[in-house]
Amino acid sequence: PFHNEKTPSFSVHEGKQIFKCFGCGKGGNVVNFIMLAENLNYPEALEFLAKRAGIRLERAVSREQEARSRLRNDIYSVNRVAARFFYETLKHAPSAQKYLYDRGLRAETVKQFGLGFAPDSWDALYRHFTQSGAAPDPALLEKAGLITARKDGSGYYDKFRNRIMFPILDVSGNVIAFGGRVLDDSLPKYLNSPETPAYSKGSNLYGLNLAKKSQSERVLIVEGYMDCIALHKAGIGWAVASLGTALTQAQARLLKKYFTEAIIGYDADGAGQKATLRGLDILAQAGFRVRVLSLSEADAGVKDPDEFLRRHSAEDLLKAVDASKSLIEYKIQKISEKYPPSSLESKAMFLRASTKILAGIRGEAERDLYAEWFSGTYRISKDALLAEL
Repeated sequence: PFHNEKTPSFSVHEGKQIFKCFGCGKGGNVVNFIMLAENLNYPEALEFLAKRAGIRLERAVSREQEARSRLRNDIYSVNRVAARFFYETLKHAPSAQKYLYDRGLRAETVKQFGLGFAPDSWDALYRHFTQSGAAPDPALLEKAGLITARKDGSGYYDKFRNRIMFPILDVSGNVIAFGGRVLDDSLPKYLNSPETPAYSKGSNLYGLNLAKKSQSERVLIVEGYMDCIALHKAGIGWAVASLGTALTQAQARLLKKYFTEAIIGYDADGAGQKATLRGLDILAQAGFRVRVLSLSEADAGVKDPDEFLRRHSAEDLLKAVDASKSLIEYKIQKISEKYPPSSLESKAMFLRASTKILAGIRGEAERDLYAEWFSGTYRISKDALLAEL
């Protein structure tokens, strides 16, 4: 389960409750197995197993921390019920099924991501909860971001209505939030869960619960739910979505637990390109090897991975990934777009800005390689360039 292997090499000793992989040499007990299989640290693995076994871990925490933890777990619980409700509702919603089918999604992918549908009703989800055997407190549902109180105090209505539903899971598999998309062109196109005690947008990534199991060293970071889903459907299981265009340091640190190389594949529009520049430095500071995917160079008519995969094969996208630009190449390309060599003054400004980027490269050998590339690409004397550096 930890690597690709063509011959049987994994053994479990039931009596001693230990395992051994003769392919890679790894072994241990159940905690070690979960740490490796789920890519968790020791405390996280204990929590994972305790949850599976229905055991409550005792911790030395304050009453306030215990109350926050209890509320967080209660939100996980109602979110799980809501996710199942949306999933089952989709089975009886032809318009929503057609929308997903037209986007190229089939039952296997719908099940993998737990996609669902919020019916076109003011309070279908709320009624589902109230009619259950142990209806939760409406205040809890409101804190979870699932319902909203009516202004006249007469009750509650559902936050998500007539939308395709995307459950957002954390790395432990808890349903922490939702994203909802309309079936037509009405606005807002996407409606997302608010920040809750169980969910912080800047600390989670959509699809990471699946991508962390890919055994890949690289991760492809995209903008939208559908981009991420389309990539997984195409067999690129190391894709995640950043739940918005502003990648955060917390997200970068979380990704670094599982990957060493990060490729940004944001949309080709202005907002996406600005977010790419911001995200590059954040990822580099977190210790990633960083690259930038430019699908528009392979097909000028597409703006995101989902659209690209509807026109091209997964192999075509992987070729574009392999041809993605390094952090230095991308930054210098953006400088060249800002200062096109149409005049000597513009060219001089381009050189000044570019040499600052090249001078920031720490390794002498790497700096020499980029100087060689820069010299050939922009027809600048390498000796003169190195002298400037």
